[in-house]
Amino acid sequence: MQMVPREQFLPTVRMHITGPLEIMLEEAVTEAAITFCRESELITLDRFIRSASAGDLETVCDTDGLTSCNVLHLTGEGGAPFVSGRDYFAISTNEISVLTDLDNVRVWFAAAPLKGSKMLPAQLYTDHAEAIAHGVATLLYAQPDRPWSDPQRAGYHRAKFVEGWRRAGRFRKQHSAPTQVEFHNPTRKHSFF
Repeated sequence: MQMVPREQFLPTVRMHITGPLEIMLEEAVTEAAITFCRESELITLDRFIRSASAGDLETVCDTDGLTSCNVLHLTGEGGAPFVSGRDYFAISTNEISVLTDLDNVRVWFAAAPLKGSKMLPAQLYTDHAEAIAHGVATLLYAQPDRPWSDPQRAGYHRAKFVEGWRRAGRFRKQHSAPTQVEFHNPTRKHSFF
């Protein structure tokens, strides 16, 4: 996955807010990117695990600078889904515990930048820089007791930010294979007396 430095977002951010220092802007860019990715699930990746034994702990996202923010599902050979609670257990958003022996597993997950990352996915910059800039403005205008504080502007930019991540989420759901983004909830089998 291509990554870009978070400083590339600053000219777009400066169109919306001019008061804060560069370092504050850069940290806010990372925070806005994390929120954007978590809410939209735009960055959908997969990881192939050749084999895992029962009791193993597997990291979902092994890409530098990124972490999983949601495990979408696991599939085996031929796309057969594995069942959470029976075949694996999600310990956290970035770690699963294998409950049965699994071979040739593909883990589908939504990814987000790590907190403090200096490099962000290029897709955020090329396609959604304006929405990220609105997210940065939301965070900074909402800070209390700062010369640039303005709750009304924070509300305006928050609405634009939410609109941006919803648009990105719709794009992901419309232009992905169903196995990449759909939540699979199989019917549970019950036995009564």
